[in-house]
Amino acid sequence: MTELVALVAAVLAAVVVHELAHVLAARAVGHDVFEIQIGTGPCAGFRAGAVDLAIGLVPFGGHVQTGARDPAGFRWRSAVVAGSGVVGNLGLAVGAALAGASQLTSLNLLVAVANLWPGGRRRMGEGSSDGRRLLDLARGDTDALAEERSGWLSVHAMRARE
Repeated sequence: MTELVALVAAVLAAVVVHELAHVLAARAVGHDVFEIQIGTGPCAGFRAGAVDLAIGLVPFGGHVQTGARDPAGFRWRSAVVAGSGVVGNLGLAVGAALAGASQLTSLNLLVAVANLWPGGRRRMGEGSSDGRRLLDLARGDTDALAEERSGWLSVHAMRARE
């Protein structure tokens, strides 16, 4: 039982660090943060200021929704946000290695690789891995760029109706 609790805590730490890195990077490059979700499955949520926060029942995975008002430099800023989660996990892996926590190191290296894996070509409206977002932004994929840009507009339009 202790091992199970330790595993869930390690996975939760990896997810929180990953999503927090996305949030910090988004704020650093001038993106608005609309939604932060830690975990998947049925969620309990609330709004803190302009950000919707949700905690899922299953502590695996997460999501951060960001958007930019200004289209100038959009591709590089979005790439910084997309890549920051992996950087957060690599930082946690280095810290865990220095502390002698080899399982936490291995877990965070695995999470970093899994998030960089682009997977198959995504369809409009589907979620994507950080790797797929980075690849689409680097290639200048017009559908992906339009969807990234529309996030800001759709969230603001929805909130204006509330």
